[in-house]
Amino acid sequence: MCIRAALGRVTPLLAIVVASATIAPIAVAGDGPTDRVQRIFVANSIVSGPADYDFVFGDPTGTTLTGDWEGNGRTGFGSRTGNVFTLADERGLGSVTVGFGTPGDEVFVGDWDGDGTDTLAVRRGNVFHLANRIAAGPADITLGYGKAGDEVFVGDWDGDGVDTFAVRRGNVFFVRSSVSSGPADVVFGYGRAGDEVLVGDWDSDGIDTFAVRRAKLIFIRDDFVSGPATTTIGYGRATDTLLVGDWDGDGVDTFAVTRSEAAGIDDDPCPLAPADSFWHADVADLALHSRSATFVATIGASAAVHADFGSGLWAGSPIGIPFTTVGAGQPRVPITFEFADESDPGPYPIPPDAPIEGGSDRHLLVVDEDACVLYEVFRAVADGNGGWDAGSGAVFDLRSNTLRPAGWTSADAAGLAILPGLVQYDEVAAGDIDHAIRMTVPRTRTSYVWPARHQAGESADTTLPPMGTWLRLRSDADLSGLGPQASVIAEAMQTHGVIIADNGSRWFISGTPDPRWDNDDLHTLGALEGSMFEVVDSGVMMVTPDSGQAS
Repeated sequence: MCIRAALGRVTPLLAIVVASATIAPIAVAGDGPTDRVQRIFVANSIVSGPADYDFVFGDPTGTTLTGDWEGNGRTGFGSRTGNVFTLADERGLGSVTVGFGTPGDEVFVGDWDGDGTDTLAVRRGNVFHLANRIAAGPADITLGYGKAGDEVFVGDWDGDGVDTFAVRRGNVFFVRSSVSSGPADVVFGYGRAGDEVLVGDWDSDGIDTFAVRRAKLIFIRDDFVSGPATTTIGYGRATDTLLVGDWDGDGVDTFAVTRSEAAGIDDDPCPLAPADSFWHADVADLALHSRSATFVATIGASAAVHADFGSGLWAGSPIGIPFTTVGAGQPRVPITFEFADESDPGPYPIPPDAPIEGGSDRHLLVVDEDACVLYEVFRAVADGNGGWDAGSGAVFDLRSNTLRPAGWTSADAAGLAILPGLVQYDEVAAGDIDHAIRMTVPRTRTSYVWPARHQAGESADTTLPPMGTWLRLRSDADLSGLGPQASVIAEAMQTHGVIIADNGSRWFISGTPDPRWDNDDLHTLGALEGSMFEVVDSGVMMVTPDSGQAS
């Protein structure tokens, strides 16, 4: 990430030099439709959901910063291009450029004198040079704090209106509440050493505190005491640069993300699940389920993991569960369901040439990207008249955490959406699967647990796992024999785990077909056996029974 901490009215930046004036937001020039621009998506509340507004501003190859440049209580944006920094308001308008420091400086933003206006500081080694005006010239204050290699954050830690410094070593924060050299006033631990750190006034009490970000989830703490997060939300994508500020002047800091996109092209596809969905949950630290060993033994402790997807064909069909995307203009066609009482009625926007999974399940998945709605069908068969016959079908709003009605199936036995749990080549190639993975096992109990909504078991035997059982690959599992593609998948199973979503072969994980898969690489997952897994107590993440939001 370019920005390690977005600090309410305060964000670390890089070097600032020359002073001049401009009147419009910056965009990157280029030679054609593939030119890139930076778009900023701003949210005015601390909740998961879409942005309140967005605009183009800054250089997608540069660094974005934030600060209250006008002293009006609203956080604005800035952009660095080379050694020129352009500062603008909360919508990227009315910008000016300023100069301060040298190109090698690390630069921070804060209100150092309590006048309500954010200005700049630079660090050289562990010495900070602070200016109380946005202009070229010598520093007004010079002080030393921390060590040269420390991560530095800025905030108003005591509510006196003056921003000061904190440093992090590992996951321990050393907070200084005055603009002076000296020891830390507060020392405490929060999060993990590898977390991205954010700073803001999350509850409008005038005091900035810390939050940490892992993938799409943000864990907010409202005090300087070690412990669990006070609030957990999701915003943006895991690859977005995240900023913090009070964009509307209500006293509460919220989030914005920056994203590079092709000029003139909508580069904001709908998500496959909300950022705070259970699909994106980090289960690496969850406690074990009391029946973990029993369930693993029932599934098969000595049986190997198998990727039920790959490149090429198997029995004449692509290997895996395919999906297709359509737009608002795709005609809707009639569809008839065998289990109509638990299916969402048609018509569905299914193209006549939509790809279908091979085998008996014949899953058919369609994403309407304009509406951000997912249509999934089980046992799909064209009826010869332009419509379809099917076993069951379900429609999911991909921006919503609403689950199926209790007891209802979907196109999957667990009543869950299929597509968000599939391994896709592009995410493996990027080195980051940020979701749990769909898995099948031979036998399940006649019950289900959150987040599942439906069971398809054959026995009430309590040694059998219920539908929705969540497992993770143990952190001490030996991954040394895995290929590059398999390694990314294994790491996701350690962080996000696997969810039992259907009856089938044991330890079969699901993904999409793609000619770029290396089947030999995927076969190395067979080095992972059931004994390397453990069942987690996923119920502790449930916010409400009918929502897929995970705390």
